[in-house]
Parts: sequence; C-alpha cells; structure tokens
Amino acid sequence: MLKEYSQILIDIQKKSRITIHKISDVKNLKNEIQGVTNKNISFNTLRRLFGYLPRTTPSQATLKILANYLGYTSYSNYLFNKKNYDDWYFKMKMLRLQLSNKVLTKEQVSLFNFGLDNNDNIVSVGSYISFLIEQNNINSLKVFYKNFNYEKLSNSNISKLSIIITFGFYKLSDKKILEIYKELIVFDSFRYTGPLFFIDYSNLNGYYMKALKMIKTLNKSKSDYLFVSIMEFYQKFYANEKFNNIVVAPLEDDKKIFPVLKGRYYAYKILASDQVDAIIQKKYLKN
Repeated sequence: MLKEYSQILIDIQKKSRITIHKISDVKNLKNEIQGVTNKNISFNTLRRLFGYLPRTTPSQATLKILANYLGYTSYSNYLFNKKNYDDWYFKMKMLRLQLSNKVLTKEQVSLFNFGLDNNDNIVSVGSYISFLIEQNNINSLKVFYKNFNYEKLSNSNISKLSIIITFGFYKLSDKKILEIYKELIVFDSFRYTGPLFFIDYSNLNGYYMKALKMIKTLNKSKSDYLFVSIMEFYQKFYANEKFNNIVVAPLEDDKKIFPVLKGRYYAYKILASDQVDAIIQKKYLKN
C-alpha cells in the first residue's frame, strides 16, 4: 500500500469485508466498489494500490471513487471527516450535543454513522444514547433509531452498545422504561442493539420480560418470536415456577437460525425434559 493512502484502503476493506490477501480479492473488491458507486474503477489501478503492480500515485478521480464508496463526496471530505471522527474530537461533538438540549436531526445521526467507522467511538455513542434515555428525550431517540445504521457494526460493538444502553435505563422506574420501550420497540435498530442482543437477567422478572412481550406482539420475524418464547420459559425455570404451559415451537429450518439462538433453543429442550433421553442427545447435543 502507498503509505499516505493506507487508511482509506483499510477503511474500504473494513466496509466491504474483503481483506486483500490474493489477486482474486482485488477482483472481488473492484466489483464491490463498482456495484455501490456505479462508477468504473480500473482493476490495474486497484492492483497498484495494493502492491500487485508497481505503485504510482492514484489520480484524484480514483480517490473520489474510493471516497464515494465509503459515503463521502470527495477524498478531501473523507480526510476532513476522518480527522473529526478521531476519538477525542468525536467525544467533544457528543458533549456539545448534550449541552445543546435540542432535538437530534437526521443529519447528526448520519455523522454518528460515519463516526462509527472508528470502533473507539462506540462508547461515546452509547453514552450519548444513555443520556437521551435518562433525559426521557423520546423525540431525539426516535430520530436516532430511525436513521441509525446498526448493520455496519460488528457483534462486539453491538454488545458494547447494548450493555451501555441497558445500564442507561437503570436510573428510571419500570413504568418510565416501558413507556420508552413502547416508543422505540418498532425500530429494528433498537431491538437488535438492545433487548434482543443483551439479555437483562437481573430484570427477567421485571421490566425486561414485559419489554420482550412487546416484541412478541410485533411478530416481526420468526427468530424474534422464538427468542422471546425461549426467554419466557427461562423466566419460569429460573424462578422455580411451573413451565409446562410454555411450549416453544420446533425449529423449522435450524440452518437459518443464529447459532447462539439455536443453542438457547437446544438448552430449552434439555431443561424442559425430565431427563436427557437418547433422542435429545442425538438431535440436540451434537449441535
């Protein structure tokens, strides 16, 4: 890689999830960039950038295409925003937003989405959302989750975000928590970075189970419904209550189920049985 352009090449590999190890990776990256930007970028140009041909300084047109792929209007715009989304500057932006006490805008959420290209900024975003929760700023929360691009985040960053946000609710009463949940539960970005990702076992008999039942009534997806049904069983099981009335529907196609959710389903089957019989051993324990 050319040293001065190494960061944009790293960012492109992160976004595309294509790590350049061999020449076929460069071909896949070329197709990915062209598919997103609808602009042609030379295979040889990419080979030069990644060191498979003698290196030369890329043209401004090439740099603009690379920046466009990352969501920026130009390479200079990419550099400007990269600097502004460094950890320290991003934290300052979050603090200024808190002090402004204004309703969040769609444009500001877009800045969050860009800022999360830097993994270190996930804590600042989580802290800001917790602040909005504690302030009961429903309008800003709805703007955030309506426009939040959570799908770009790694599982580890979603885990960090979900924990920080969950703890942000702890200063509120159960009644207030459920009022906020009722407003936000319709957003995939809230459900999948909150209650469906981080299981709040400490409140399984309180607000958390009531919130999960809200999700069940939405019936947005079979996996959401399955997760809530399993947690209803766990709540009864851990409380030493009768759980015979909790029947979780069998998996239709377990190959499409997220591995962690599949594991919870198998655990349910084992815990709900009087004994681990041969059928359970064969069908579930092997997974």
